[in-house]
Amino acid sequence: MIGTGNTNGTKALQSVARVKAIFRLPPAFGHEVSSELLAYVEWFSPLKRTDALLGMYKVAPIMRRHGHLPYYLAEVIPAAQIL
Repeated sequence: MIGTGNTNGTKALQSVARVKAIFRLPPAFGHEVSSELLAYVEWFSPLKRTDALLGMYKVAPIMRRHGHLPYYLAEVIPAAQIL
């Protein structure tokens, strides 16, 4: 789960994501930029309702297309947003 910020002292949820890597940028990018821990994530569909039989949420990767080539919707985010 990825938090989008605080709402009344609790984190609001944006979506489900698969964390593929956690990293820091090299110092050559500058001290402020290189000190923050980052995560490369692939986004999944939002939680809607649970499956009647399993009682679990169904999610699927969000896919996009570039021409005929599919790819995962992915992003680099601050690791602090991961719940």
